[in-house]
Amino acid sequence: MSFTGPRLQDLHGATLLIGSGLSGEASNGLPAGGIVAAAIFERLFAYSGRQDGQTIWRRWAWSTPFEQLLNGHPDPDMLDEVFRLSYGGTTLNEWQIKLAHLVREGHVGAIITTNYDCCLEAALAQADVDYLAVVLEQDKPRPEQLPFFKIHGSVDRREEPLVLSLRQEGMLAPWKEELFRALCRDKPVYVIGYSGRDFDICPVLLDTAYRDLYWLDLPDRTPTPDVHELSANLRFAVEHPEKVKRFSRVRGTFSDLLDIKNEFIPARDGQSVVDRVFAQSSRDAFAYGLWAAELFQAISCRSVAQDVFDRLEPPDAAGRARVLQLRSDLEERRGAYRTSAATLSRVAKEYEALEDWNEAIRASVQIAWRMYTGLWLGKFLMACWRASRYVAFVRKKRCPALDETLAESRLAYLMVLRYAALKQLPVIRKLVRLPAVRRRILARASPGLAAFRARGLWQEHYLLAKQLEGLRLADDAATRHRLLPSTLGFGQLGNLVGDASAYRNGVARTSSRSEALLDGLSVYGLDPEYWKFHSEVRQDLTPEARHIHTATKALEAYGRCQLGISAYILNAGKLCRLYIAELRSRYAAGKMR
Repeated sequence: MSFTGPRLQDLHGATLLIGSGLSGEASNGLPAGGIVAAAIFERLFAYSGRQDGQTIWRRWAWSTPFEQLLNGHPDPDMLDEVFRLSYGGTTLNEWQIKLAHLVREGHVGAIITTNYDCCLEAALAQADVDYLAVVLEQDKPRPEQLPFFKIHGSVDRREEPLVLSLRQEGMLAPWKEELFRALCRDKPVYVIGYSGRDFDICPVLLDTAYRDLYWLDLPDRTPTPDVHELSANLRFAVEHPEKVKRFSRVRGTFSDLLDIKNEFIPARDGQSVVDRVFAQSSRDAFAYGLWAAELFQAISCRSVAQDVFDRLEPPDAAGRARVLQLRSDLEERRGAYRTSAATLSRVAKEYEALEDWNEAIRASVQIAWRMYTGLWLGKFLMACWRASRYVAFVRKKRCPALDETLAESRLAYLMVLRYAALKQLPVIRKLVRLPAVRRRILARASPGLAAFRARGLWQEHYLLAKQLEGLRLADDAATRHRLLPSTLGFGQLGNLVGDASAYRNGVARTSSRSEALLDGLSVYGLDPEYWKFHSEVRQDLTPEARHIHTATKALEAYGRCQLGISAYILNAGKLCRLYIAELRSRYAAGKMR
């Protein structure tokens, strides 16, 4: 396939956004984030005792971002040191050397990078480029200097820790966002070696006043490319040209872009890095096992999380509280909503005893979420009342560690849920349409969205934004950051539930993708999602897939869920279609005999 876009030598003063791919050539000895992510996933999967980790990674979990995998590491400080040591080399590759020469010749006017390593700095120094690495707000390049913005930190700068987890990437600091926009304004922007899975960067990138945006993406290796193999942000840009203006997806390699004849050979071995990440695992088996279980729960892989959970032996009260929380999450994933709510009552008591009031409040509020999800509406309204009373009780204690903003955000979500639950009543539906009521809802919900986003609480951000969307309420934060999970589901987290949700709401439907997601929901043990997804995509399936994923299996999955009477009323249409499909299958099977 011929190169489809401009080369760097064809541009002048371009701004580059460079990901880990460019430093991941074999001669650098620095494996790219994706290579290390796959190796970390494999090591965590081993805690389950299962043997199908590679299958799960390749088919469903490959889009899990590096930062999501590291979210639950037991020792963040040690992790910071591991990556400083692992990515401290400055051996250059041919492509970095050529890029530095193009900078010197004026083709590049600014560089933004997510990389921690200092290879590009070494290449720029070798090419005699006057640059300044910007890591802190006080780093101010002179007009004649090249701005080299290391947006996630640098291994050689210890003023701040490296950004290693998703919770640290809630959103860009105001000064970082301002600088990012200034470097892109009215410039051709080229994205190189970057997957597009950062929550803090992509919403700003696609909202900047760039002149043109080029995104280098590897050529398709299959005759029938699947747009769902792209990251959620890149897919959004490809599928919505009306929203992402002057955007070009450039199909090619680093060699094409930099006009180099040699083939770029990526480093394939990330084991040395991973060995350091897990160096303390034998000393604290519980903490690392809990990290594994919580990771698989976070990406919806309930069956594997359950296998890890069954092996956990908490050593203390704090461990018991986290294990109980995990148990309630796993129960919710399989549709046992009442059981999960009962477990959460125990979770709240455990955290009360530990005087961790933020987690106690979260558990109290989650009880109401569970009741709403299971459509136990009476129990849901009662749980909302109890959660509000509980927050008021905790506030009276004047605990200095209490995050009141977060507590208020969670109560705001319950308020939005109440409107969503009651809007089925004609009187309430009319009430929600009143401008004064809409303003009141947004006045409480908007700060909640901002708080969840700032803290990297993406599930809560998604759930609140989704309910606002269901009420047809627009929010500036939700629309401005349209590439966050509030519109795309959890696709950027490698979360299969989010992938399925985004797929159902998307524009591109294929039988192969429908079958792959349905297979995943079955393997992951997600009964509520399995039957919902099956009822919507059954007509997309091939006859072979329909033989595997029958209406009977979908109905059995529904039957295993703990649902209120409201669920049977609201899902009556879907259930009827499944019953009819089952009867037709039986009739066809009988005729064949």
